[in-house]
Amino acid sequence: MLRCAQIILAGLLVSLSTGAPACGQAVPWNHPDQTTHWYEVVSTPGGTSWDYAQISANRRNGHLVTITSAAENAHVFQLVNVPSLWVPGGHGPWIGGMQRDESGPQWMWVDGEPFAYDNWAPGSPWDIAPESRAQFAKIGGTPSPMWRANEASDERVYAYVVEWDDSAWDHTVGLIFNRPGSHDGYTLI
Repeated sequence: MLRCAQIILAGLLVSLSTGAPACGQAVPWNHPDQTTHWYEVVSTPGGTSWDYAQISANRRNGHLVTITSAAENAHVFQLVNVPSLWVPGGHGPWIGGMQRDESGPQWMWVDGEPFAYDNWAPGSPWDIAPESRAQFAKIGGTPSPMWRANEASDERVYAYVVEWDDSAWDHTVGLIFNRPGSHDGYTLI
């Protein structure tokens, strides 16, 4: 537990010194619908498929991020614009876009919302059989806020973004320092 607390504190210090949130730290954003949405970047250095990322997000009462405006896209991109989250060659973090069916280019978000906003990179999306899912793209070798299509089974993706709206976010999760009765000075609540 002490090692975990040290890692969390180190991540918070990095976050404070760079202005960027540490992975594993949920960040709020005021959505245009007047609700607060929470976003957490999950780093998977060994790689993960889109399906596993979505299942993991669901187990935490969230879903892969659904991006419905340019402002939200800019916010989420700021969270993922960290070199360790991007695979050399174009694989950026997974987002919650998916084809409506595998027979055509009808895209929707994992929560059922239609694509009222999109930010596809030039040449995207293209129909990848049998499944197409969305992720951030590299343009000219540089991380970009634009998106690309990829196969859901591709495990060469190092991160994904989980989203919760205010009603699903558990505000009691946190770390208390020096709580009486804890053996190492930290208690996870």
